[in-house]
Amino acid sequence: MSKVVIISPANQGVNLEIVPQPRTNVLVDKGATGPQGPQGPTGPQGPQGSGAGVAAGGTTGQALVKTSNADYATGWVTAVAEATHAASADSAPYSGLTGTVPTWNQNTTGNAATATNVAYSGLTGTVPTWNQNTTGTAANITATSNSTLTTLSGLNLPYSQLSGTVPTWNQNTTGNAANVTGVVAIANGGTGAITAPLALTALGAYPASNPNGYNTGTVTSVAATAGTGISVTGSPITTSGTLNIINTAPDQTVAIASGTGISVTGTYPNFTIINTSPSSGGTVTSVTGTAPVVSSGGATPAISMAAATTSVSGYLTSTDWNTFNGKGSVTSVAGTGTVSGISLSGTVTSSGSLTLGGTLDLSSPPAIGGTAAAAGTFTTLTGTTSTTTPIVQNSAAAAIAFKTNSATSAVTQFNINHTASAVNYVQVAGAATGAAPVISSQGSDAAVGLTFNTKSTGVHTFQTNGTTRLLINSGGTVQLGYANATPCFTAIGVASQVNGFQVSGSVAGSAPSLSSTGTDADIDLTLTPKGAGRVNITTSIKPKVNSAASVTSPLAWNSTSYDEYALTALANALTINADANTAPADGQRMMFRFKDNGTARALTWTTGATNAFRVVGVTLPTTTVASKLLYVGCIYNAADSRWDAIAVGQEA
Repeated sequence: MSKVVIISPANQGVNLEIVPQPRTNVLVDKGATGPQGPQGPTGPQGPQGSGAGVAAGGTTGQALVKTSNADYATGWVTAVAEATHAASADSAPYSGLTGTVPTWNQNTTGNAATATNVAYSGLTGTVPTWNQNTTGTAANITATSNSTLTTLSGLNLPYSQLSGTVPTWNQNTTGNAANVTGVVAIANGGTGAITAPLALTALGAYPASNPNGYNTGTVTSVAATAGTGISVTGSPITTSGTLNIINTAPDQTVAIASGTGISVTGTYPNFTIINTSPSSGGTVTSVTGTAPVVSSGGATPAISMAAATTSVSGYLTSTDWNTFNGKGSVTSVAGTGTVSGISLSGTVTSSGSLTLGGTLDLSSPPAIGGTAAAAGTFTTLTGTTSTTTPIVQNSAAAAIAFKTNSATSAVTQFNINHTASAVNYVQVAGAATGAAPVISSQGSDAAVGLTFNTKSTGVHTFQTNGTTRLLINSGGTVQLGYANATPCFTAIGVASQVNGFQVSGSVAGSAPSLSSTGTDADIDLTLTPKGAGRVNITTSIKPKVNSAASVTSPLAWNSTSYDEYALTALANALTINADANTAPADGQRMMFRFKDNGTARALTWTTGATNAFRVVGVTLPTTTVASKLLYVGCIYNAADSRWDAIAVGQEA
């Protein structure tokens, strides 16, 4: 490895221009640090420069060099220590190179892939040995480049100082070469040819007899030849046209032979078949019979019929005929007698009518299910056995009416309508001593309701001891608790109502509730006295208090849910937010009660926002007093959307 030593006389600058060659590095020796010299006198002020000055930046160990031929074009580069790069780049990995490869005009040896005009970062493999001068950006350094440089044969430069592009190298390569010139054998991954047709032939795509491709030509005529039963028209076609091929006769012959009494005329596909002797054809092979006619079957059957009996149809024997024929004739029919007030009278000798008259007397009717008359009046329907339920049924799909009064003045007292496919019904059950009869719904459904309905705007009225106790009219108004003509409770429905009033009971230890219910998210509950009356509450109203030992700041509170917020052992500084209720009631009250856990805690009150706090005649406390109670009372001002703090109480 050669070195270039640059010596400058004292107090004189050195201009150094380095034009690198391949396989060279520039190494600059650093001598030992000399002793500190004495402080020199301050020189005179130099003239104002017109250049751009030294380039900004740079780090320890870097040098300022020219970056182009333009004036003041400088930049910072990192100095290369001696022996960092070998003078010969033979077999060095590309991964160790930086910058851009210059243009090299020579043959190369080694494992360098063919690479034209690419960056070093895009190369793989190792650098070959280059035996030549280079052209391009990296020019030869000659003795005329600088008077100080006289011998440059051993000059070495790092790749980071090179620029330009990689030349074309003519040698065998490995890896993924970007460009390949010459012929590459098939065994080496090539085609063994320099043209596409020859390559296809070498690879077996074209036949050897025609290495330049398959033969081509022009069809000048297309013809079709007709066979037996086939006709062809339009043949041959020399330019363009249509071939018509028609089957003029079937390939198979169809014939129908005549038979006895049968004549056949015509040819395929049209034949005429005629029965010339209708009486000469056909043979009976089997005869059957339908009762009372019986056949023995076969071609010559025996046909018979049995004599009629009391259970079998058949022919009438002579004996039966004589018996039948010897019967006499009825000359007269008379009617006589009376049953339950109904009498039959009259006589018919040839034709006529008997007379049925009188009045039916049901004072002693026969028992249902029996034949003997029942004693007493007609008051009971009795089944034939103890397990039989008498049935009153209308044979038609109509109602059953229970009427009173005479037949000519009957009035309906009870009516049962017909319901097709009914499976549920109303049941009336009596009761023993001390119990009440029951009207209930029954049927095959698992759960069966019971509907009481009025006609049109009729009113449901429920009474006890002849006095109305519950009344429901058609408008939905419910009145109950009658002790006289005035109800103690009235519930009135309104058109299109979605909200209502709910009364709920409670278990032991809990209070019954009176509440609003409905589809609205927020529903008030209004108690309105009549006239100048007032709402009277006979005991104190229990406020809703949200009590906790401490909460994490901030305190998010809602005046809809509580009347007071109490913290009994506040353990941190606390910010009290504005009310989360978007529409508190005008004049609504809210109380805050604070007590810390033995350490005074800072309090911050949210002000200046909707439903936030505002002081009126007091000062909002900013801290608690250790272990002392603090009260802050507020009232809501709907006109200003503020909770006005009107009272502050601090335990002494």
